[in-house]
Amino acid sequence: MIKDISTDVAGHPLIFNGDIRLRKANTKILLNKEQLDEFVKCKNDRIYFIEKYVKIMVAGKGLTYPKLYSWQKKMFKLFDGDTRIAMILPRQVGKSLSVALYMTHLMLFNRDMKNGIAADKEKTAKEIFLRIKEMLYHVPHFLKPGIVELSKTKLDFDNGSGIVVSATSETGISGFTCSGMLLLDEVALINSNLWDKFYASMEPVVASDPNAKLVIVSTPKGYNHFEKIIRGAREGYNGYSYFTQPWDCIPMRDEAWKAQKVLEVGPEKFSQEYACVVGETLVEIKNKITGEIKKVSMKELYSNSEYK
Repeated sequence: MIKDISTDVAGHPLIFNGDIRLRKANTKILLNKEQLDEFVKCKNDRIYFIEKYVKIMVAGKGLTYPKLYSWQKKMFKLFDGDTRIAMILPRQVGKSLSVALYMTHLMLFNRDMKNGIAADKEKTAKEIFLRIKEMLYHVPHFLKPGIVELSKTKLDFDNGSGIVVSATSETGISGFTCSGMLLLDEVALINSNLWDKFYASMEPVVASDPNAKLVIVSTPKGYNHFEKIIRGAREGYNGYSYFTQPWDCIPMRDEAWKAQKVLEVGPEKFSQEYACVVGETLVEIKNKITGEIKKVSMKELYSNSEYK
């Protein structure tokens, strides 16, 4: 591992608000050739940077460097090339974490990248933001900019990049203009009565910069606004690129795991939250009273009172 720096050119500590893990803003530092070469390599190779310098909590392993799955790498390539992305992904595969990893690299190695996170609940958005802050703790000082401001809902770097957090509301992230990435997380869980006004308030946030990215992601929940966005992206008529993955896109998920999960949550919930079936996709259901088994579409399942 390359030796890190701990002081500026005058010998003063690079401590932000008493935390030695964070670098204070507007400090002059001197990098040796090895550090400078590594900075350039990390800037140009996101996967290399993440797998070598970013630590995350992994179940059963604790704090460790991630080994990215092939689907996460495909996701990053999609982010690099497109500005409107709609993603439907199974529960508990690391979809929000994946976006957080991408966003972290975007801020550290680019100037003036303003990012935003909004979710169905402010708590959910704050949890993603907290993950990003925890990632920063373990990145060496020579690879990250200094911090101007850090709170529970905002982070500003001295390179002009940063991130702000919000819950869904009719006004969105008031006064914010995105030049990097705006993540709308768990969109299917947002109240349908609120969605139209919230989305209308978010569009101007990214509209002023042609390179700003709007990423909509969720596990499905019935036949609602999110299902319509996903259908439009999949069929190619709403301007969004489509991204999805199967329920077994991470290790340890095999047929035995599926069988156990179906026993735990039921076939309908598994079909929706893990297999990510939506709209006209047929699912097999069983009437709890009569025992009758029949196939219906997800649209029917959520619009017909017979199945509720």
